[in-house]
Amino acid sequence: STNLFLHCSNSMDHQHISLQPASRTIVIGDVHGCYDELLELLAQCQYKESDTVVFVGDIVNKGPKSVEVLRLVMQKPNFFTVRGNHEDKVIEALSCPPEQLPKKLRWLRELTQDQVAFLQDIPLTISLPCYEPPVIVVHAGLIPGISLDQQDRSVVTTMRNLHREQEFGPFVAYERKKHGNAWSKHWVGPEHVLFGHDAPRRLQRRKFATGLDTGCAVGGELTACILPEHKIVSVPSKQVSKKEKKGKKK
Repeated sequence: STNLFLHCSNSMDHQHISLQPASRTIVIGDVHGCYDELLELLAQCQYKESDTVVFVGDIVNKGPKSVEVLRLVMQKPNFFTVRGNHEDKVIEALSCPPEQLPKKLRWLRELTQDQVAFLQDIPLTISLPCYEPPVIVVHAGLIPGISLDQQDRSVVTTMRNLHREQEFGPFVAYERKKHGNAWSKHWVGPEHVLFGHDAPRRLQRRKFATGLDTGCAVGGELTACILPEHKIVSVPSKQVSKKEKKGKKK
């Protein structure tokens, strides 16, 4: 397994794929290794093999069962995910010798070469043009007025806010919330964007954007949006919240 860590390199550049689902599509918020909640959510959505399932990224890290989530997503031919900042963190960590991995990333030692290859090849965006309005799935967000292939790769996996220095000047993206406001406030379509990454704001519902990170890894919920109706379905998290963790330490 040492070779697995030392010889993988991230050669992926911008990557955008388009799907034409035959039936409905279930888009799922940040799973973060919460495998049990994922199975519950799929049951709650009455998942059928004819459904397409798309994840908003960050399927791994933080939660207890990252490998199980990864295995499920890879096994199902109708399951797809976009790249999140935690997939990027995993790829980066794979260049470390296994014995130097921090405790929270030791699960990476279980990865197979196929799983590493899968993580490296995850696209940045998934488009679903068959819906009205058309849908784009991305991990963190998009900057208005810039085509998909021109969006900055590091921005679309990390941004939360947008700010303009001047009224009609260019948007500047920020991950931290002290500058500007939620990027989804500035997104006016025509595509409807489904995204994650912003657990503190929980479920965000705007005319042309829906934020699905409802903090499953920190004791919130795991949330799905079922297309074409844009129906929201959630299940409670089994993870311990930050507040509960602090209480236990006292």
